[in-house]
Amino acid sequence: MIQKMSCDKGFTLLELIIAIIITAIMGSMLVSFTGTALTQSAVPAINMARFYEQNKLADKIIADYKADYLAGFANPLANFVQKISGSPGYNTNYISVGTQFIQYDQNFNISNSNNNTQGLLRVTLTPAPGQPGGPISFLLVE
Repeated sequence: MIQKMSCDKGFTLLELIIAIIITAIMGSMLVSFTGTALTQSAVPAINMARFYEQNKLADKIIADYKADYLAGFANPLANFVQKISGSPGYNTNYISVGTQFIQYDQNFNISNSNNNTQGLLRVTLTPAPGQPGGPISFLLVE
């Protein structure tokens, strides 16, 4: 008597193809749902690095001005403006440094005083075009 051997172990080719198709559809749904989160995941880290670089430069400028002020220069703000404009260490690839002497009127409105080198010096750190972030401004006084 001959017995027929049954090979019912495993999957058929049709079952494998259907499982692959279902997996592909679910994978494409997952990618479309989380696509920007995966492709743009480095942007917050880059923004934070630029913000840190901007704050570090602001700290350096304030420390340098404090050292000049304590050194007893006759007009520390005017000397510091020349130092900033003549030093490549303050302008980086990502940040530009701008200075402007300002005054406040009786109504606390800002008036530019380009001919006056006394009073307040506004220093603005601006990200380069195309770089994330906004400008940071602070005042230095004599």
